Amino acid sequence: MVNSAIEVAPHDPEVAARTAAFLGKLQAAFVAALRVAERRGELTVGDVGDVGDVDCMAWRLANAGFGMATLSKTGVGQDVLLLISQDILSSLRPSDSPSPPDRPVPPQGQTP
Repeated sequence: MVNSAIEVAPHDPEVAARTAAFLGKLQAAFVAALRVAERRGELTVGDVGDVGDVDCMAWRLANAGFGMATLSKTGVGQDVLLLISQDILSSLRPSDSPSPPDRPVPPQGQTP
């Protein structure tokens, strides 16, 4: 999907529409999951990092997924992808939750 979105969608309206539909479904799934977490008391909208809006956070997560898929194709190591995923997920923790474990430091020359 990432390749299609980057390489084909700008020139093909059908692929662009399918890509947009996929991203919309992905964002909607994140919204649903975040709302469930809210109902369970696991987070509140105000706890969603500096974003403060479930719809916006859902787009942020969808964007992170696409970005990480793109990065993985460049050959960056799993340690870099883990670093990025920990950063994104840390924004979902309520402010009163324990801090996440120390983040791994990427090898020299590999930065997110």
